[in-house]
Amino acid sequence: MPTLTVEVRDTKPQPYLGKRLRAPLTAVGSEVQAGFASLYARLTNIAVQPVGPPFLIADAPKDGYLDMELGAPCARPVQASDGFDGAMLPGGKVAVTVHRGAYDAIDKVYTALAEWMSSNGVSPNGPPREVYLSGPGEEPVTELVWPIR
Repeated sequence: MPTLTVEVRDTKPQPYLGKRLRAPLTAVGSEVQAGFASLYARLTNIAVQPVGPPFLIADAPKDGYLDMELGAPCARPVQASDGFDGAMLPGGKVAVTVHRGAYDAIDKVYTALAEWMSSNGVSPNGPPREVYLSGPGEEPVTELVWPIR
């Protein structure tokens, strides 16, 4: 793996519309695609424009399944309804690194970022999220954003 480049940023609280999913590990990609399609259709239905790239927050896989939340940042808080959650990403310090390439190799980046935190005297302050910077059909570019203290 290439040398890990990490940037520490201060973030502000960010409202978003979210959708929770539970998917078997064998179908995560297709479930995420379908989930984002329904999330963005919901944004269109409620006339809310996203103000940044989509993201995913996930627990570690367990018993062959992945529990996750898909999100789209919004300019204002959004009401929860019809299986979608209006929520707020907390503000604060985050450690950020970029992964270019296939999603099936991203676990190594999570491990390297956790090692970076330990080596730099910081610890996690919430779950990490993947922010998808590339569009469909492009080489995947994913920002890993991990709240720290």
